[in-house]
Amino acid sequence: MKVSASGVHAYADSDHHTSVHQSQNRTTDSKIFSATLIQKFVRGHFARQQVSVGTEAPGITRTTIQSPQQSSKLLAEDGTPLKLIQENLKPGATYNRLTIQDGARTLNVLGTQNGELPVNPKVQAQKASLNSAIINGGYFVHVPNKETDSGEKIQGIGRTVGPTGHRDDHTPVPNPWKQDYRTIKSGDDTLLTSGPLLYQPGEEKPSFDDDRFRYRLNTEQGVITNPLNIRAGAMTSDNNERAAISLEPNGDIRMHTATAEGNKKLSPTIEQWQSIAMHGAAPQSAILNVDGGGSVFMGVQTPDGIKQVSRGGKPDTEIRPIPNILTSRVPTQAEKEDPALSRPVYLDKVSD
Repeated sequence: MKVSASGVHAYADSDHHTSVHQSQNRTTDSKIFSATLIQKFVRGHFARQQVSVGTEAPGITRTTIQSPQQSSKLLAEDGTPLKLIQENLKPGATYNRLTIQDGARTLNVLGTQNGELPVNPKVQAQKASLNSAIINGGYFVHVPNKETDSGEKIQGIGRTVGPTGHRDDHTPVPNPWKQDYRTIKSGDDTLLTSGPLLYQPGEEKPSFDDDRFRYRLNTEQGVITNPLNIRAGAMTSDNNERAAISLEPNGDIRMHTATAEGNKKLSPTIEQWQSIAMHGAAPQSAILNVDGGGSVFMGVQTPDGIKQVSRGGKPDTEIRPIPNILTSRVPTQAEKEDPALSRPVYLDKVSD
């Protein structure tokens, strides 16, 4: 078959256009691919800045969450626990959580004895079993001249507020907050008392919109310090570094902290902390706030010593001595099969 010159040129032009078009597609695809890689890298970079997960000991998982400086860089989808935690966590603050598999079986309290002064939590943690997670305990008399409901001056720095399992010289829970405190119990045994209750399945979600939770009050005479603050065990809803423990429905224990290197302005209010802890815990978990501020401490007893996960207060200051810590670890197989360790761990209303 004879092909005209114009036909050859036409075919060549067509092939040239096809080649150019394919080249343009490859260039476009390359740009899209590169842009995708950059997006993944950027998202991955921001994701690593916002969330990290690691194993601290057998059966103990750490989760660390931060919020970016700009809310537009939040990577989590709306309505997810991560997004809800970050929305209540100020940039500059850090949320840490330790999850202990089946940890309710081994949940315990370690603390000082009657009349003893508070102790650095790292020192107390040395008494914990290897591969145990630890978190600070409840409120205590940490400064002189605190008072009881009757106005009596409390003698003895280090006395716990409410009953514990390690000493019996506690000072009573103050009446204004008695309904907010709970005692952690293992079977019939008391571990420690703290508050406020953040969530209890089957009960109305606690509210903290009351003057008893306000550190300062607006009065006709101006802003004053709440006179209730003189009570040992007084609670405040103001910004503060915080800690909590949740009893999970499946028998796990989760320990939670929110810290900001001692910066109260960056720390959550009690309402924000309630939301953070509720979304950091599994649904239908019982959640109890424990002592906050400079008392916050969370870590793990490892073969190399106490590994600090988080603490309250400025990093260059001494860790505040406290009267007790809660400890939990993964039970051994024998402990899993021990009926005595199958007793319920729960939050009980304060009776004294």
